[in-house]
Amino acid sequence: MLITPSRQEYLYSLQNFSSEHHTTEFLINKIDEIITKIGPNKIGAIVSDNASNISAARAAISLKYPKIMNLRCIAHCFNLISQDIIKIPFAEKLLRRCNIVVTFFKVSHIAASLLRNTIEKKNIEGGTLKTYVKTRWTTTYDCINSVLRCKEALNYVILIIFNILHLLLKNNY
Repeated sequence: MLITPSRQEYLYSLQNFSSEHHTTEFLINKIDEIITKIGPNKIGAIVSDNASNISAARAAISLKYPKIMNLRCIAHCFNLISQDIIKIPFAEKLLRRCNIVVTFFKVSHIAASLLRNTIEKKNIEGGTLKTYVKTRWTTTYDCINSVLRCKEALNYVILIIFNILHLLLKNNY
């Protein structure tokens, strides 16, 4: 991905390296090929996660091309920080419980339909429940916030489901 001085983004190259070993040397060679094609004076920085092989490759490229900055990806850093926060027992328990609620409404078509209708009737903005995905740090917030935002609708739907179950049990179903 290339970003121009005017902040426009361009996909320069997309290649499948799934059958290759991502050694430091392999990464250095691939990065160097791209730098050579574009021209080292047109590149200001290389940004990646901080896996040891890519970190070493970025460092080697920075030595070869001192004007090219060696940067860690801030989004990857946020993801690592959020994963550390989620390891705190309170946060882990909260997220696990939110996932239980979200999963229930994802697998139950009737409950999901009731929830969507209730959200619509109560004019709750932001849509329905959001799923947590471990590799996407923003989904931690999205999942927990969606449960909190939909609290009134969730309580209403749970009350409806409870009443239906109560009637079924009362009538010996």
